[in-house]
Amino acid sequence: MCPLCRCAPETAIHLMVHCRFSFRIWDAIFEWLSVDIQTQSNWQSVSTVFDWWTAVATAQGAPLKALRSVLILVSWEIWKERNARVFQSNNSTVVAVVNKIKECRAWCMAGAKRL
Repeated sequence: MCPLCRCAPETAIHLMVHCRFSFRIWDAIFEWLSVDIQTQSNWQSVSTVFDWWTAVATAQGAPLKALRSVLILVSWEIWKERNARVFQSNNSTVVAVVNKIKECRAWCMAGAKRL
């Protein structure tokens, strides 16, 4: 079972896209960045991470390099949360994971200009 929602089998597409825990993270980050990713409403129809990544990473209306950096950052934090739950029995809330992601401002200040 998915260690984030405990409601469905764990697959890559479920973990990154279909899981309600992950979806809430994506929703919060897109809202924080004021990015309207219309494909988010269609995420339930994608069947592979590659298809999802391609749809989101080529979305119109957002700086593509910055959007791709955000996709990597958020995916990485979701993966780290998954591993913390599986290997350390350490659970964080959606808010805590989102706050970790928001620390990317430090990356920007250090020179990641496109983020």
